[in-house]
Amino acid sequence: MDSTIYDNLTGLSGIALFSSQLDRAYRRELAGERGLAVLALGVPNVAWLRRQHGAPFVDLGLLGVSQALSGSLRRADRTAHLGDGRFLAFASHLRSPDDALHLAQRVHDRVRWAFRLDGHVERVPVRLGLSVRIPCERNTLSALLIEEAMQALFEAADDGAHLFGAGRVTTVADGAAHDGSPAGTDRRWTDHELPPALA
Repeated sequence: MDSTIYDNLTGLSGIALFSSQLDRAYRRELAGERGLAVLALGVPNVAWLRRQHGAPFVDLGLLGVSQALSGSLRRADRTAHLGDGRFLAFASHLRSPDDALHLAQRVHDRVRWAFRLDGHVERVPVRLGLSVRIPCERNTLSALLIEEAMQALFEAADDGAHLFGAGRVTTVADGAAHDGSPAGTDRRWTDHELPPALA
């Protein structure tokens, strides 16, 4: 099976199929003047986990992550597994940045408990990256949201053990965010703090 179409482990979309699904969803949300978010999720140290606990443990954990991620989304939204514990998802029908941040918090809370070892749940330090357009912009390629979300994921991983999210939030096409901050503002939060929109 072509891994760019479907992931052999989780059965989720591969990157090629996910990109096509995202393109269609972005055009649909653009027409409806709604927003869309792309979320990149990473489980760190997958290679180390395989060496310490074995491939079956990691594979079961990644299956748990995929189920927790898919279960956090609407039925019309999609997820993808890129391999090495890296996932993508998109969420549609967003009305405000709060919707996207609530989604990120919900995903984080569900996914970080997805691994089990000897019948016990193991907490995993999940990393998230988020890219949001509210509403969707006519001159934005959906592929740019994937790029921004992946970049935010790398930034989250670089910022230390407790930082789980970094996102780029564009709230309106004319550049004025809902809270008065510039469009495209980077926002970060830790697993001990609520995102600003949830405080």
